[in-house]
Amino acid sequence: MASQLSAVLRNRNFLFLSFAGAMSQLGDRLSHMLLITIIGISQPGKLLAYSGGALAFILPTLLLSPIAGVLVDHWNKRNTIARTHFIQTAIWLITPLAIALTHSFTPFWIALTLFFGLDIFNNTASPALLPALVARDEILAANSASLFFARIATVLGMVIGGFLIKWVGWQKGIWIDSACHLIAGILVLQIISPKLKT
Repeated sequence: MASQLSAVLRNRNFLFLSFAGAMSQLGDRLSHMLLITIIGISQPGKLLAYSGGALAFILPTLLLSPIAGVLVDHWNKRNTIARTHFIQTAIWLITPLAIALTHSFTPFWIALTLFFGLDIFNNTASPALLPALVARDEILAANSASLFFARIATVLGMVIGGFLIKWVGWQKGIWIDSACHLIAGILVLQIISPKLKT
């Protein structure tokens, strides 16, 4: 196992995919912190609003999960991940402007629903791409290492996300979130493998 792990950690393509996944996880955790912040601003004291906010990421999962796997299986997985992140970046970048123009947080809820809907395709394509980047006997080690990087990003996002958004404000928090996904998309595009489906 140690030799496989060592080989995986020297694999350029694996590292790009894992670091992209970590940035994506960091961005997703910031999205959850933004959700809590926006609910606190727009509907203070309404505990049921948090249950309603949860629907923004639960509904897309329920609706798109049955078809996401079928579609991703026929697509170039690297490009699917990258394009998903770039679209998510664009959605977040225009959200503060839409909120300012409408004087309402409705655009945030729409953006959040679209964001997590797109996340289904990213979360489906990433593990499906991994076996094309490592040797068969390295898959277990690769999955373990990838999960480790993702867990670190998750913890960092949960621990510092709330403090960060409180410090910079929700508008800049959205921009930081979008930057995480932009970086993730750029990292994925650095993956070069003859096994990638065109």
